[in-house]
Amino acid sequence: MSTPVEQIKDKLSIVDVVSAYVKLERSGIYFKARCPFHSERTPSFMLSPARNTYHCFGCGKGGDIFSFVQDIEGLDFPAALKLLAERAGVTLDARAKRDGGEKAMLYDVLEAATKFYEVELRKSSVAIEYLKSRGIEGATAKTFRIGFAPDGWENLVHFLRNKGWQQGLIEKAGLSVQGKNNPYDRFRNRIMFPITTSQGKPIAFTGRVLPGSDDQMGKYVNSPETVMYHKSSVLYGLDLAKSAILREGNVVVVEGQMDCIMIHQAGNHNVVAVSGTALTEEHLQLLKRFTDRIVFCFDNDNAGQTALKKAAALSFELGLDAKAVTLAGKDPADMIKENPEAWLKALTGAEPVIDYLLGSLKRSGDSPRDKLKRAKDDVLPLVAVVPGNMEQSYYVKKMSELFDVPEGAVRDDLKKLIRATISQDSVHIAQSEAPPVLRVRSAKDAAAERIVGFEKVFHDQVDLETVRTDFQEAMQVSLETFAAGIPTDRMPALALEAELYYSGSNQLDSIARELTATLLLAHYEEILADVLRRMREAEHSKDEAATHDLHSQSKEIGERIYKIKHHRQSTEH
Repeated sequence: MSTPVEQIKDKLSIVDVVSAYVKLERSGIYFKARCPFHSERTPSFMLSPARNTYHCFGCGKGGDIFSFVQDIEGLDFPAALKLLAERAGVTLDARAKRDGGEKAMLYDVLEAATKFYEVELRKSSVAIEYLKSRGIEGATAKTFRIGFAPDGWENLVHFLRNKGWQQGLIEKAGLSVQGKNNPYDRFRNRIMFPITTSQGKPIAFTGRVLPGSDDQMGKYVNSPETVMYHKSSVLYGLDLAKSAILREGNVVVVEGQMDCIMIHQAGNHNVVAVSGTALTEEHLQLLKRFTDRIVFCFDNDNAGQTALKKAAALSFELGLDAKAVTLAGKDPADMIKENPEAWLKALTGAEPVIDYLLGSLKRSGDSPRDKLKRAKDDVLPLVAVVPGNMEQSYYVKKMSELFDVPEGAVRDDLKKLIRATISQDSVHIAQSEAPPVLRVRSAKDAAAERIVGFEKVFHDQVDLETVRTDFQEAMQVSLETFAAGIPTDRMPALALEAELYYSGSNQLDSIARELTATLLLAHYEEILADVLRRMREAEHSKDEAATHDLHSQSKEIGERIYKIKHHRQSTEH
């Protein structure tokens, strides 16, 4: 009988799994994308459906569906196994479930809490009326799994304890607080919004107090940072937005859960919200897995506009296209409730962030001098981080025309700003720790690894006897011994590279000879370089005997190199 891992791999392809996180493009018999694990403009992340593997030729990450989910979700293997098993409809045995460890139990207790809050919402007419007053429909509440934490100090704690959950685990999940005598519920008399992973698993909550309630903790209370929840890297609603983001080619980013929910209800499912924190680079890197086009819809107050400028600067630094929506003093939730058509019109009219900010400045009631100062302080720093000289020149000219100042003056201020930024970056780099020294593969090692990948894929289609003999000559070990020393996580990359370059060719024997010639050339050129170095040392020390011997060696090696090159050329014609 096959193992759960084998069953899952039979039911889920690498394309099925990766396409839930990354926008893929077909490239012959492969798929490619921009790597979700590092920033890049040109796709170097490749998927091989035939082998059910992936590899990035930019950062080196590669593997199968399990390693991909572990890396992208930040899970250990048991947790990734459980997640993929659920998706594939594979039942894990009791041992596999136990091996899920503490994280799996935390997922389960948070799921139990979510269900508890959902049931309590159906019991509370006051909570239901509040949601209706905000324009939230019943179906929408179910989609987002909105719930209610009833008034009282120990409702959830008692419920979970009666279900068999240990108090330590309940507290670790951020659901309770330890009082002087007894633990009590963190959330009381609040509308509950579950915050989930990109797979839809609850990991935290935001609780919104009901209007008129006497609660000293504030209008909104968020779960604390836990093993499961890191607010700087989680976006509310992403699990429901992923497919729409890929389909629409962009994402709408808002500040609060209510805005996110109402925009989704209005039909724009490609929407996410930050929860209890400012937008971070981690958030944007997460979104970059799906799209490079962001539409920000932040509040029009000072805090919202400050957040917009910071978010735009981060977006430009990451090479993202950032736009903004004008809402005429209202937040999206209120606008949609009153006039959904107005929201759709505003969204359609989204402008590039810098144009949006310049337009807002122009329409403001500030004096011309204050407008100019705000443009210099608030907008010019964004122009400084816009990628591309042409775009920067466009905004220099636009600012010159809008504020009636010489174009040269705007450009001079921009240059000063850029120089100051470069200077600060240099200081930061100088003060930071030196980066780790990376091992650089020699041309010889690279050629040998390429042969290993070729042998792995085409061993049954080519006579490799000569290849093995020449490999032994160059590397002083057999092909099998050398391959055994390559890290196992690198082997899928070598095989995929061979597939990409050579699959479909009717000249595999010629390719094998070419790969071998490249290896032998690298080998003898490496030896020749060493001989010439030692010959220079012998000449410098006036050791005539050593010089003569090394000169003879260099001549022999040179002739060997000439023969390899000549043979290569003769087989090409």
